[in-house]
Amino acid sequence: MSSVPPSSIGLYKDQPGRIKGSKAQASETRMVGSNAEEVADVIGKSFKMIGFDFESRNDKKGLYTGRGVWQAPGQTTKCTTPYTFAAYIRQIDSKPTTKLTVLIDRYNSCYSVMNPEKILLNQVMENFTKILTKS
Repeated sequence: MSSVPPSSIGLYKDQPGRIKGSKAQASETRMVGSNAEEVADVIGKSFKMIGFDFESRNDKKGLYTGRGVWQAPGQTTKCTTPYTFAAYIRQIDSKPTTKLTVLIDRYNSCYSVMNPEKILLNQVMENFTKILTKS
């Protein structure tokens, strides 16, 4: 089983949805009181904190994708799982209010913990909240 995630470039479409080849997907949508540029910057930092990086960034479409490998806390087997992610960022109004939807896709299932993609998503969103409240 490969621990190298597929490239996220071209994998995600203009609207959130399931990804071919993914074993499982976790998603979360939030309304954020910041502009789209700040939300993109903060979500990028949130993923970087766990060792993931953007592979593509399309400010015009509000679609940012990337990949990385991660091992869930408490994992008892030596299993590093490949993931891809997408962040859909749409500024709704000038207040500013921005809609953020994050998808995380997992590509193997050697985990002894349940739903590691959800644990990973929770970590990313906790990072997002911490960084955003410090700005």
